[in-house]
Formats: sequence, C-alpha cells, structure tokens
Amino acid sequence: MWPFSRKKPALPPEPEAPPAPPPETGLQRLQREVFERVIEGKPSGPAGIDDWRLQVYGGMYEARTHDALIEDVPHTAKLLGERFPAIVKAYVAEVPSTHYSLARLGHGFSAWLRSHPVPDARPDLPDLAALEWARSEAFVADDCAPIYSEEIQQLGPERFTKCWMQLVPSVRVLDLGHRVTALWAALEAGEPVTPALSPTAERELVVVWRKGFDVFHVAIAADEHAALLSLRNRDTVEAICEHFAGRGDDAAHAAFQAIGSWINEGMIGAIREPAVAEAGPL
Repeated sequence: MWPFSRKKPALPPEPEAPPAPPPETGLQRLQREVFERVIEGKPSGPAGIDDWRLQVYGGMYEARTHDALIEDVPHTAKLLGERFPAIVKAYVAEVPSTHYSLARLGHGFSAWLRSHPVPDARPDLPDLAALEWARSEAFVADDCAPIYSEEIQQLGPERFTKCWMQLVPSVRVLDLGHRVTALWAALEAGEPVTPALSPTAERELVVVWRKGFDVFHVAIAADEHAALLSLRNRDTVEAICEHFAGRGDDAAHAAFQAIGSWINEGMIGAIREPAVAEAGPL
C-alpha cells in the first residue's frame, strides 16, 4: 500500500422512504368533501347529503368572509365600492383562511392588493389597507400594563441609558409607500375625498398603538421610525438615542422627547436592566 493512500470512505446508507399515509377513513373523506363543497365550491358534495344544505353553508361562508374583511378595512372597502365583494372572493380563493377565527382573514390583504392592482382604482389602496389592518390588529392585541415615568426616574440617567425597553403588544410600526393618514382621517370623519387627497406617492412612516380601548396612529420622522425598530430589536436606550444624531445640537432633546412620548402614550410595557455578570472566584 502506498504511504499516503487511504481507504475509500463508505457511502452513507440510503435514507428510508417515508411510510405511506394511512388510508382515508370514512369520516375523513366526509370532512374533506364537505370542505371542498363549501369552501372551494366544487359542484358535487358527499353522497347522502342534500345539496341545498351545502349551498346554504357555502353562501354563509362567502358572506362571512366579506363581512369579516369589511370590518377590518372599512375605508378601503368604501373606496372600492361595488367591486369589493368580487375582490374579497378572489382574495379568499388565493389566500384562504387558515385560522379558526375569521378575525385573521385580512392578514395578507394589503400585500395581495399590492400584487393584484385593481383597474382604475387608487394606487394608494394597499397602503390604506395596511394602515387599517394594523389598527385592527392593535385593537385585538393582548393587554399589557404600561410602565410609568416614575419607574424610570427611580433608575436615574446612567442606569436608564443601559437598559432596554419592550413595546406593548399593540404597537405596529409601518413603512408605507403613499401618504394615507390624511385620507384615512377624511374617510373616518365622513368627509368627501377631495382632489387635495389625491394619491401621493411619498413614503410615510407611521406608528399604531392602543391606549385603553382606543386605537391611535401618527406619522413619524425617519429617525423616530428607526429608533422604534431599534427598540423592538431590544437595543439599549443609549443605542436608540443614537438614531437622533442627525439633529445635531438638538439630538439629545429629540431622543428623550420621543422616548417620553412613547411612555406617556402607554407604548412601553417593560424596561429591563442588563444582567449583572456573576463574580468569579477571588
């Protein structure tokens, strides 16, 4: 044998084929056929079940998906008008409900609208839908008692800047491609959509949150938007403040003004100090 020769490594054994799925039971087949008839609209239903009953269920499902979505994006629905029911039907066909509650049905609606432009419709509708969905999510988000400024005052400036903060579950930070907050406000107030509210293809950064039982949103500057994303990533207060450095001499004031507004609006649910390393042996 040559000095540097080696044996050829043995090949790994072939992976075993996954076991075949068990045969479909009668109950499973019945459930599948009812689902296909009601949800997918297949022409034939399970044997032994009167078709008119399945038609009733099918009509109810379509009506409920429409009602569920119009509750979440009422202003988008208003602007779409008579086209909204057909759009909901097309959306549900491509993005069917996968949650036990129809309250989650609209999770992909704004993205779907973006990839399926409605002819002769406003180009800012996907962003309006995104804002409305964020507000709907904020309303049903888990409750969380916010912290108060007194808790921060007890820490002192030096300890506070080393901490990281946690947003309450209702907070949503949006990056929209159109300015839609003024449009939303007009529609919410029942005002007509005037030419002044024509689609404006300008980036708009928005934060959405719930305070008590009321949902709020406000457009924010780019540095505050970046600071909120930094906060969500559990960066320290010191790192969050660095996002306001572009304001020059006003940077420190702007940073703590923003943080103060988050606290006053109930957007901060917790503040954590860094873990103290255990002392090693002397």
